[in-house]
Amino acid sequence: MSTASLGSAVARIHTLSGRIVGAGFLVADRRVATSASVVQRAFGGASGQTAECLVDFPLLGDVRIKARVESWGPGHGGGPQAVILELATAVEQTGPPPMFRADDLDGHRFRSLGFPQGMHDGVWAAGTVRMSPSGPVVAADAHGQQLFDGYDGAPVWDEQVGAVVGIIAIDDADARLISVADVLGVDPRLLPNPYRGLEPFDEQHTDYLFGTTRSAGSPQPWRSGHSSGSSAGPVSASRR
Repeated sequence: MSTASLGSAVARIHTLSGRIVGAGFLVADRRVATSASVVQRAFGGASGQTAECLVDFPLLGDVRIKARVESWGPGHGGGPQAVILELATAVEQTGPPPMFRADDLDGHRFRSLGFPQGMHDGVWAAGTVRMSPSGPVVAADAHGQQLFDGYDGAPVWDEQVGAVVGIIAIDDADARLISVADVLGVDPRLLPNPYRGLEPFDEQHTDYLFGTTRSAGSPQPWRSGHSSGSSAGPVSASRR
């Protein structure tokens, strides 16, 4: 699966005055995921549920939508936080890209669309995911586009699995990766999204699964275990 399914879901995050402060991506109807540091730059000194920023989807045109924070992530072990923004209006022309929960991404190739200074229309960066003692980091190719603040909050497209595996969080030392499990787990009750954390899948969730009929050895997004995946996918399909 190509990054074409990702591009239209990538968002730019602006201050109310129009300054671009980072990126994000659509995870559900009227909901965009980004990093806490992007939101802090967007709001400046403002705080609370009344603080607002602007979000647009550059591949869909320059229509800016007001947004406010719906949920903050916990930031496990002092790590970076994911934030879910609620848009004032829905985005009609696109939907969430495929997403994949993976426990070991070490060595996987990735691509990400960000908005660094001077390239606000967006530019793709490529590199490799590496595991570190503090968690996964994303390292851009040495002679390619580097990951500056314009990539903060941007989705990470894993070329091996053909899906988004998390978002970038830029800090002083590294470009950290917040896993898609942590992104969607910010408040799963509020996200109309197929990700169900560690809850089991059964036949009623068949339509949520992505890739459950693939051959052995292929990625199986959204499966929390072999038994639940079988109940929701091949077993259910055999009864149709």
